[in-house]
Formats: sequence, structure tokens, C-alpha cells
Amino acid sequence: YWGFVAAAAVLGLASAIRLYVLRQHGGVLKLLVMGHLVMGIMSLVALAFLLPHHTLAPMETYFWPLMGSALFYMLGQLGFFIALRFTEASRTAPLLGLKVVMLALITTLFMDANLAGLQWTAVILAVLAAFAINFTGGAMPWQGSLAAVCACLPYSLSDLSIVKLVEALGGLGSWHTPLLAVSMCYTVCGVASLALLPWTGMGTRQDYKYVIPFSAFWFAAMVLLFACFAMIGAVYGNIVQSLRGLMTIVAGAHIAGMGLAHIEQRTSSRILVRRIAGAAMMILAIALYMIAGA
Repeated sequence: YWGFVAAAAVLGLASAIRLYVLRQHGGVLKLLVMGHLVMGIMSLVALAFLLPHHTLAPMETYFWPLMGSALFYMLGQLGFFIALRFTEASRTAPLLGLKVVMLALITTLFMDANLAGLQWTAVILAVLAAFAINFTGGAMPWQGSLAAVCACLPYSLSDLSIVKLVEALGGLGSWHTPLLAVSMCYTVCGVASLALLPWTGMGTRQDYKYVIPFSAFWFAAMVLLFACFAMIGAVYGNIVQSLRGLMTIVAGAHIAGMGLAHIEQRTSSRILVRRIAGAAMMILAIALYMIAGA
């Protein structure tokens, strides 16, 4: 289980890097394109080493899961990046906990999954925790809330596609398969980003000074995340992933304490305690879901 806990940790760190780049270096679309161009190059290098050692199934078995993983993810990223234009990462990231209820509904209504009563309790608790964290310290700008909520549906569809993609590529026998799945997914994202270059431009050397670290952290996080979803499924994986809410709260408090108000606004200790209490509810939701599935 350390793999998916590490995934949440790296995702939290990547969110902080992304927020810094976004606030300092241009618009949402420019960051999205530059970051995925870099990850596309990383993916091509990885594929050059991975493909000679992996026998792929026929393309029709993994083509649509691959397209769903990549293209729905790009739509979700765009929505999330827009949300970060209006509020701090420590308040935006917890809203992605709404993915949990979307995934639970999709898998129950359309994929014949049956969640136990205690698992539904965990799902509801995770959503309540997300709102408890969000609505502390004043109302969040409606533009940020709307963009984050709109990002949840394509993110959810991407998560479900990831599970199918890893299965189609041979299942989780080793770290080789999730790394291959991530590399294929971000090659597609890199190609999609190329089409947007006429609108964003290639960026400057100074831009890439910040984009490259973000891309490297995000790529590593995705390998862990793909492995996580393959091991425990998209619903439970997202409940566990909600731990990043706690991580971004702690990281945000530290960044604000350093005086970097352009990244994260300082909050009172009372508000910080409330947010940590909301994050603790997320942890309880994880425990309930795990107990129900044992």
C-alpha cells in the first residue's frame, strides 16, 4: 500500500509546483502544453526501453482505454489548472474528493459494481470532508469551485480508463506495466499538446526551468497512481488519493509561513485546525472502505 500513499504524496508536491509556475509564468493553456510536451519526450524515451521487452496485445484491446486515459485526463487538467487561477491549492485539491462519489455512481449504474453499505458511508464521508475543508476561511471564489467540480467528471472517466488500460497491457505483474501505460498515455498527451503550440508558443528557457521539475514529479506520480488503480480500483484509489488534501494543507501552511503569499495565503491556526479535521475525516473514510472490502 506504500505505492499509492506515495502517489498521493508526490501529487501533493506536484500541485505546489504547478501552482507556483501558474502564478508566475503565463496562462493556464501555456503551462498545460509545455508540461505535457516535456512529459511526451520523457514518455518516448521510456518507450524506447520498454517496448522491446513487452509483447503488446492487439491494438484494439487497448486503443480506446488509452485514448480515454489521455484525452479525458487532459480535459480534467485544464479544468483544474483554471481552478488554481482563482484559489490556493490547499483549497482546490480537496474538492477533487468529489470524484469519489462520481466514480461510485458510474461504477454502480453502468459497470454492475456493488458497493457495501459501509463503503457508501466511506464515499459520503469523503465528500463531506472535501466540503468541510473547502468552506473554511471564507467562501471560495465560484469560478474556482465550478472549474474544480467540472474537472471531476473527465478525471473520473480517465481513472476508469486507466484501470482498463493496465489490464489490457497485461495487468500488474510488475512496475513495468504501469510505467508502459503511463508512457503510452503521455505520448498521446504530448501529441495533443503539439497541436496547441500555435496558440501558446514554445516558451522561454526560464519557463522550462520551472516546467521540467513539475513534469518530472508529475510523471513519477502517475506511475504510482496507475499502479494504485490497478491494485485497488478507481473508487478506493481515489479515496486513498484524497490524503493529498491533508498533504497540501500542511504544505500550504508551511509555504505561507515562509512568507510566499503569492503561492499560498496565510490562514489562522483555527482555520488550519478545521482543515486538518476535515482531512482526518478523509482518513476515516479510507479506513471504513478498507474494512468493508476486507
